[in-house]
Amino acid sequence: MIRPISVVFAALLLVAGCGRSTLAPEPALESQGSTQSAGVTGSSGGGAGRGGVTRLPLHNVVSAPVPLAVGTLVPVVDPTPEWYELANHDVEAGVTRSVSGGRWELIFRPGSVGNTTEVSISCWDDKVLECELGPHGTQFGAPVELRIRYDDTRADPTCSDFDGTQPAFFWFDDARGVWVELPGVDDRQQKTYVVQLTHFSRYVLGGKAGW
Repeated sequence: MIRPISVVFAALLLVAGCGRSTLAPEPALESQGSTQSAGVTGSSGGGAGRGGVTRLPLHNVVSAPVPLAVGTLVPVVDPTPEWYELANHDVEAGVTRSVSGGRWELIFRPGSVGNTTEVSISCWDDKVLECELGPHGTQFGAPVELRIRYDDTRADPTCSDFDGTQPAFFWFDDARGVWVELPGVDDRQQKTYVVQLTHFSRYVLGGKAGW
């Protein structure tokens, strides 16, 4: 997989199964601003997703983050790979509900959705940490917790080739055509990365060196 390399920084691709390392772009610092909260609860289409108008502030941006993977990362020539569902479940309003598929787990709490919503988790390879959460563009009244297991990847501290690289999480802002980094919590003991989502989009768990 060929990726453009930033002339200033480089992020380390974490190919799982304790495999080899490749360089990928590291985010350049962009404009700073306060986080904009989601405004529509349980609606599909409207904001930070495909074709929406809500604009989150740009912080760290990359052109094409490379996801962590288990085993050999299969190159994707087509930038819009074919997705298939790992999970599809209804989430009711006012309840706590977990939806999981593969290495991804979503935890909904009261206030996240305003009505029953059919939630899906899709990927193009269940061993590659890139997913599409649907309905694409759905925004939440209360954050939805996303937990991603990265065991057996090069981000795993127990891996023999672990080199100190830490996970980094990105969502694709298709209204602007950029990948934007979202902050999260790295649980090293559980080998899980945890992030709070205010909307559904396309996501990647990649990594950067030297953190």
